[in-house]
Amino acid sequence: MGGPFALWRMQLYRLCVLMPAWLLTPDGRKVLFSRSTLWRIGVTLAFALAVMALAQTLPADMPLIGAGDIIAYLDVAAIVWVTGAAGWIRTGLKLVRQSLGGIVAARRERRTAVRRRRRRRLAPPPANDDGFSGGRWTVAA
Repeated sequence: MGGPFALWRMQLYRLCVLMPAWLLTPDGRKVLFSRSTLWRIGVTLAFALAVMALAQTLPADMPLIGAGDIIAYLDVAAIVWVTGAAGWIRTGLKLVRQSLGGIVAARRERRTAVRRRRRRRLAPPPANDDGFSGGRWTVAA
């Protein structure tokens, strides 16, 4: 299994297995309980509380509108990811290229066939000395 699925599986393994196992080691505990890590956790919590407090002041429909927009963006991103992962875009472009190639080839063949087929030149009509020099129009006038 290669491609994006293998990469996704490896990242999930690192996140769910390797990182928690590393945090259980003495070096992992030092990093987990270091001053910078605790500071980052505190700032993240303060930011989350501020966002929640701000959301409480908005009318009820505003968070729903925002959530709907975010879900729509996630839907579009999921559709793009699925079509790209399945290779549908590449396959579709190949099919379009093949069909257009067939049309272009047919046009080329038709053009060359028309060029090859020369028009037969008709022999000029024999000189007719029986009528007027002006032809039929002079008779009608």
